[in-house]
Amino acid sequence: MFNKKQAPTTDDPEIPAVEIIAPRLDEIRTLRARLGQEAGSLRQEEFSLAQEDGPELVDGAREARVAAILGLTPKTVTAPRSQRRQQIATRLRDIEDARDVLDREMTTERGRATAAVQDRLMPEYKLKIRDLLDALIAAHSAQVEIRAFVSRVEDAGYNTGWLDAHPCRWLDVGPNGNIARFLDEKKKAGFIADRDIPMELK
Repeated sequence: MFNKKQAPTTDDPEIPAVEIIAPRLDEIRTLRARLGQEAGSLRQEEFSLAQEDGPELVDGAREARVAAILGLTPKTVTAPRSQRRQQIATRLRDIEDARDVLDREMTTERGRATAAVQDRLMPEYKLKIRDLLDALIAAHSAQVEIRAFVSRVEDAGYNTGWLDAHPCRWLDVGPNGNIARFLDEKKKAGFIADRDIPMELK
């Protein structure tokens, strides 16, 4: 599946573009674009018809039928203005319905492609998440050390306002902090083992 000729990919060359896994997506986009162009032309025509003045055209179709009976060459039939506007309205509704169908198909195709590539990409994603978790654990340890240092300065009898000017206030410490909760979520999701989480974050 992944050995097909490469199409333009994302920045990571190891991640195949979704069109490689689901080539139908390109066909859907092309068809949607064509329908969009047709709808635009029809709306322009409808606008032009709405601006026209004067009486409606006579029943050209009836004249053509009479000419055929008489063995004459029928005139080119032009639909009356109101009839043509009704045709345009009907066609626009049909195009809108068709585009809705294509949108649903595109969602289905993208979902199938995602399912096909998920197992291949998940190991790399897990490694990246684990790097993040290790970095957060290290950040927590650094924050604990900073707080301990500030406490030592305060215990020695000094003011600590000059130290409090540079805290990372959102980086809570302990088992009820943001990092601890995030680690617990990722542990339950299988991104990190319980043994790899420091006790102070459990």
